[in-house]
Amino acid sequence: MSGFGRHFCAVLGFFLIGCSGETRLVPVEGTVSYAGQPVTGGVIVFCPDSNRGNDGPLAQAAIAPDGHFSLLTDGKPGAIVGWHRITLTTSPQDLNGSSLPGRYSNPDLSGQFFEVKQTQPNNCQIRLD
Repeated sequence: MSGFGRHFCAVLGFFLIGCSGETRLVPVEGTVSYAGQPVTGGVIVFCPDSNRGNDGPLAQAAIAPDGHFSLLTDGKPGAIVGWHRITLTTSPQDLNGSSLPGRYSNPDLSGQFFEVKQTQPNNCQIRLD
């Protein structure tokens, strides 16, 4: 590659990343249900999946009484692009007296994954049993 080509790529990369060097976030929202009923509270966490080439900050959200969530990363709306492992924590009152199995709070055991995409809506529907 010529000197001009390398310089152009470096400048283009700078603008794609952003002048501030901040992580680019895209909106992610969805719902969580357990045994066919909305999870009425708790916390959902999206952990970038390094096994699938993703690295960066965690995204998380409080789960609303209707099971809906909208992710935040460092207090800003959205999550980084790429594959994520998902964990959930709830209390017994969030599930009408029962509780989620403990595996859902461990990213290695939850079995829940989602790919956040740059150019399309990221609507994540999580149905646990």
